[in-house]
Parts: sequence; structure tokens; C-alpha cells
Amino acid sequence: MPGMGSSAQDFGVLSSSLYSLLLLSTVAAVGLVVILGIMSSLFGVTLRGGADRYFKGRPWLNAKDLSRSPRAHLIRIGFGILWIVDGLFQLRPNMPGGFISQVAQPVLQGAPSFIVSVANVFLSVWNAHPIRVDLATSWVQLAIGVGLITLPRGVLRRVVLYLSLVWSAIVFVVGNGAGVFYHGAAFVTGAPSAILIYGFVSIYLLSAESGRNWIKDSRAISYFGAAFLLVGGVMEALPSEGYWRANALSSMISQMSQANQPGIASFGIREFANLAALSPTIANLILVVLPISSALLLYVLPKSKLSAIWASAAMFIGWWVGMDFGIFSSTATDFNSGLPFILLTLSLLRTAEVPEVVKNFATDQTVTIEGPFSKIKGFIFGLPLTGLMLSLAIIVVAVFGPVSDAMAQVDSAGVQPLGNTPAPGFSLVNYNGKHVTMASFKGRPVILTFLDPMCYDSCPLIAQELVAADSMFGKQASKVALVAVVADPVFHSTSNTAAFVASHGLGKYKNWYFLTGSVSKLQKIWNSYEVTVVTPREGMILHSQLVYFINSRGQEVSLLEDTANEQLTSSYVSLLYKAAQPIVS
Repeated sequence: MPGMGSSAQDFGVLSSSLYSLLLLSTVAAVGLVVILGIMSSLFGVTLRGGADRYFKGRPWLNAKDLSRSPRAHLIRIGFGILWIVDGLFQLRPNMPGGFISQVAQPVLQGAPSFIVSVANVFLSVWNAHPIRVDLATSWVQLAIGVGLITLPRGVLRRVVLYLSLVWSAIVFVVGNGAGVFYHGAAFVTGAPSAILIYGFVSIYLLSAESGRNWIKDSRAISYFGAAFLLVGGVMEALPSEGYWRANALSSMISQMSQANQPGIASFGIREFANLAALSPTIANLILVVLPISSALLLYVLPKSKLSAIWASAAMFIGWWVGMDFGIFSSTATDFNSGLPFILLTLSLLRTAEVPEVVKNFATDQTVTIEGPFSKIKGFIFGLPLTGLMLSLAIIVVAVFGPVSDAMAQVDSAGVQPLGNTPAPGFSLVNYNGKHVTMASFKGRPVILTFLDPMCYDSCPLIAQELVAADSMFGKQASKVALVAVVADPVFHSTSNTAAFVASHGLGKYKNWYFLTGSVSKLQKIWNSYEVTVVTPREGMILHSQLVYFINSRGQEVSLLEDTANEQLTSSYVSLLYKAAQPIVS
């Protein structure tokens, strides 16, 4: 039974001041790394030998890394930057409230039950602690990015790479639903998911750390890219995904063009949407031929620069007209598959041969750390590990700490103050037959709501949330009167209310009241408390799902609209408890 009022959908209202604080602290942390890195490179590092001139104009290079694989070095720095940007995207204000409904749930549709079961474990934690978990996920990604860029080759960097591999697996399941099962998964949406590219890069860089020879051969990257494009292209061609049908592709692309973005970005999308509207077959054929032809080139000519350039160009087109560059949605957390794939593919253009000067430098020359700022470098290297430990600590606190009310705040539009106006009186009958008036609760705080005794979903949920919130007051719980008034003009007898109380185990709570009366009395009370009750031709009664908080002096302190969202039960319990504190204390 849905509530009559519409719940707030603008997830951007979620703790905007807190978001600003988190973003400021994160940017400050990343800025600190950059500043300290510059200071360290200016004052702390002296290169000895003939390679001075080579490295002087290339302060971002690392001789030991380059001596193993210039290509791996480029990929490491590039994806380190991507991880940092992704971490900052994670702090968008819409993410805590919008991640589950706008990101996770759509991609989990159609996924195998075991994947959904695993994902739900993580999503339940997110539901209960949205801001803290969102902050933790941001710190994980920032730690990975900063670690890839700043840490020297060794144990700590391998730890970061293993973390990136594990994190990629988690995101692949929770945030992507294994990438290919949702309806519409195809090249145009970034399938089989960008996180697979991050996972492959983690394996590639771990192999580079171990000195594996296969990383020096471009075929590994080419074959991975070919497989990635082939899956996306084949799914694009499947009739079951629906892109051959009239208006299917054009409507999807047109919706993306409505996002707030630069005109040059939306222009290309609108033009392709027009093509898809005029000829959906030709438009979709383009999006099928591009990835499949690129996949064949990468497979047949894995070492050809032409293959790399063609694959990058094909992905750029899909990234533009299909994925809208991945960043303009209010809940976008990365560049989708476009930019990571292009970065990985363009690395094929870089030779795997190590410059002779680097070989000589790596084997014959030394690096000395001198100057008053030399100790800063160690601090910089410790920052990624510090970020990782911080994120783990946040996750632990989130799991074992009190449940956040943030999700319910957003879902319900929050608790509205009422200015301590006198609560309208009533004279009704409790489910046990006893006469009850508003004056009966004088000296006691009252939490008042309106329920339908015949309802089997939303109303029982609200009732259970009320008693759960009340129990959090401990010894004071029995002093609070939990009052429900019937919101059903058809089934409103005491036998109906008694059956509701018995079937949902509410009789054991001595402070629980379920009041009813004649339809005229009930109608008067509904009007007094601005409750809308509608009797449809079929189905259950529709009514406003309101919760009033009335102090011991009989004054209305605040009001909450409970949307009875089963996924947000814990968050609503926390919100109800906090809203009741002013009238209980």
C-alpha cells in the first residue's frame, strides 16, 4: 500500500554541507601529496651519472620501473590518475542516496541469483550506513590511485595492486552485476563493464612487478582488448537487447543528451540520436561493426599500431554517443569503459624497448636522497597506506556502529517541524475495547500514526519500525505512547484492529494503541491531522503515511512522512528514534 504523498527523489539534498567537507578534505589530501612530491623532487633527489640530462626533463619517470617495462610504467601512472578521479567522483552528493536505486539495482536485474545474493550483502551495509560506506569506498580508490603513482616498486605497491584487484572484483559484482546480465547490456553501454579493464591492469602490473616476460609483448593487451570489444559488439547485435527496434536506441541516447554537459558533447549525441530515429538499423549496425571489426584487427594484427588506433577510435565513438563520456550522470563514478580502454590500447603505441640510457642508469648509476626535505619522500609513500587504513577503519565503524538515518532523510524529505501547536483531540476505542482520548496521554510523549488494519505490507512495516525505535529508549520506552488510528472507512471495527495487533505481535507492547471509532469520528480526525484516505474500486485503501511527534504537553513538535520502503527499514528506525528524542528527553 503506497503512501499518498510523493517521497523526495532529489538525492542531492543529502547532507550537502557534509559532502562539501568530505570533498574539501579529500582534495586537500591529494593536493598535499602533489605539493610534497614537488618539494621532494626539487630538494630531496639528486641523480648521479650520465642519465641526469635524460631524467631532468622527465621528473615523472622512475628508472627502476622503466628498466623493466616503459609500457607498464605508462599504464601504472595513467590508471593511478583514473583511480584518483574515480575516488573523487564517489563523493558526489547524489551517491549515498542514489547508488542503490540508480546504479546497483538496474544492473542486478537479470543477474544469476548467487550474484544478487552476494551483492545484497554489500548493499544492506550501504543501506544502513550510506555516507560512511560511500566515504570508505572513496578512500579505497584514492589510496589505490595515490599508491600507484607515488609508491616505489616493492611490497607496498604490490599490496596496493592486490587491493585494486580485489576491489575490481567487488565492484564487478556489486556495482556492475557481473556486467552482462542487465537488459540492454552492450557496447553502447560499456559492457562487459569498465571494471574488468581495471582488473586486467592490476594483473598486468603485478606481472610487471614480478618481471614476467609476457608484459613486454603487446599481444596480451591486444587479445584482452579484442575479447572486450567482441563481447560488447556481439551483445549489441543480439535482438534480445532491443537495439534493432524502432526508437529503442534513439530514446536511450536522447535521454543522455538531456544531462547537464558541454554543448559539444550533447551535439554529437543528439545527431546520433537523430540517425537512430530515422534508421535504427543503420545506427545500431555502426555500433556493431565498430567493436567487432576492431576486435578482429587486434586479434589478427596484435602488434600493429593501426589496430591500436582503430580500436581506440571505435571505442571513442561508443564512449561519446553511447556512454556520454560516462561522467555527466549525477551518480556516475567513473568514465565508463571508454577512457580506461583507450588508455590501455594507446599504450600499445609505446615501445616496450627500454632506452639505453635508462638501462645504463638502472645498472651502473645510483640515486641519492639528499637535502633538508629528504624525509618528506617517506611520508608521501606512507600516505596511500594511511588512506587504506583509514578506509578500513571507516568500514569497521560503519558495520558495527549505529545505523545512519541518511537514507530515510532523503527518502522521506526529512522530519518537518510543526512549531509546538496543540494536537487535535479525539475520543476513540482501543483494540482491547477500552475508551481512549487525547487527554488520556497527558504527561506522556506520543508518537501518532495512521494505519489500515487490513494492510499486509506497508502498515505492518511502519508499526514494527515504531516499536523498534521506541525500544532504543531503554527504560524510558514504556513512557512513550505509540498510537495508531485506523485509516480505513470500510474495515474499522475493534475486531479488525485486534486481529492486526495479534497477527503482528504488537500485543506484547503495553504502550501500543490501535484506536478506531465510527466513520464520522475517523473522518474528523483524518481532516484534523491532514490525512488523505482514498477507497479505490479494487485493492487496498490508499492513505497518507504520516507520523506525528507530540510532546507530553499535547503539542505537535514535528512530522515525518514514512514511505514504508522495506529496504530502508533500519534507516527509518534510526530516524524515528532521533525525531522522538526531543519529546522523550
